[in-house]
Amino acid sequence: MRTVQPDIFVDAEDRRIASSSRSLSAIAARLTAINPDPLIKVSEAARSIPVDPEVVYAWIDQGAFEYMDVGGGKSGKPYYMINRAGFLEFLATRLNKIGDGQWKQK
Repeated sequence: MRTVQPDIFVDAEDRRIASSSRSLSAIAARLTAINPDPLIKVSEAARSIPVDPEVVYAWIDQGAFEYMDVGGGKSGKPYYMINRAGFLEFLATRLNKIGDGQWKQK
């Protein structure tokens, strides 16, 4: 399991994310431009916000949204695909927690 700040989205990463991701609709549009499929890669989810992919892996470890492990082929390592709708719902919950569909500025 990865070590990560318990509520990294609202705490330290908040300021950096706020500079590039203003609303859920902007994130959804960026995610669609990256990959229009209903299942997205961890790297694509991370790029849409943007955060380090390790943050997305930590959210997966916490069970924050639906995903599936499609396997890493011969390596046997996990390879996660994320449910786009579940990821956006997770982000919407976070935005509502911060307030009014906008990232909180500190």
